[in-house]
Amino acid sequence: MKFFPKNTFLSGMIEITLEFYPEMKDSLKKTMQRKDMSAFNMMIIKREFFEEYMEALFRVMFKVEEKFTFDKNDLYKQRMIGFLAERFLNIYMDYFISENPGIKKKYLEVALIK
Repeated sequence: MKFFPKNTFLSGMIEITLEFYPEMKDSLKKTMQRKDMSAFNMMIIKREFFEEYMEALFRVMFKVEEKFTFDKNDLYKQRMIGFLAERFLNIYMDYFISENPGIKKKYLEVALIK
């Protein structure tokens, strides 16, 4: 499944996610078609759910890191794993909420202070 063929890292993360978690396919499709996202890898969640998320996140990100070489001299590309983790958070949360319909969610604004 190629959503963004020009972005090798994102396409790779998507393939790895589907390899480990094929049940997330619908959430992945839906999330990648959205025009908005939750950024900054932030959420408030119960510990048990947080631990499940972290297990899935690190499983996928370690495999991405294993598969790709990131240019250590390019400061922007050093952030690539963080950017991919932001995308994964959105995919995972969509999946998690679809599997736990009674879960309450609320989006809060983020203030950027200069």
